[in-house]
Amino acid sequence: MSLNFGRHYPILIALVVGASVLTFALGDLRVIAYTSRAESTAATKTTYDFTNEVDLLDGQNALLKRFMASDTFKALYETKLKEVYEKVYASGTMTEQVETYSKLIHLVNDERGLVDITAYDQAVERVLSFVTQRMEYLKLTDLLSQ
Repeated sequence: MSLNFGRHYPILIALVVGASVLTFALGDLRVIAYTSRAESTAATKTTYDFTNEVDLLDGQNALLKRFMASDTFKALYETKLKEVYEKVYASGTMTEQVETYSKLIHLVNDERGLVDITAYDQAVERVLSFVTQRMEYLKLTDLLSQ
């Protein structure tokens, strides 16, 4: 079997371009989770509930409920969640990585002028703000605040 992509190369490029356009065109839209439910009051009939504040084990995700009913799985899940939180957020690794890549982009951009650096810096600040907010939120959860 030969792996010859020459014939399919234009289709592959079209798919990549199409996915990129959709990502950038729709990238600012919020994703409404399947588990979020908007209240059916008159005030919310024309708006959506983007808070996604739904109990994970409220019966809408039967598979998750079954997994979390297992003491072995739940203990493993909680252990791994704490481990990932410590490695990624509490240690500052996520923030360091964002700053490292930001410095790299600045170096390359100084030579090649690839991006609008002001817009890029604003995007980096939004990412760092999100990481900080997520870290603070996770720190206050019952599992990680123990």
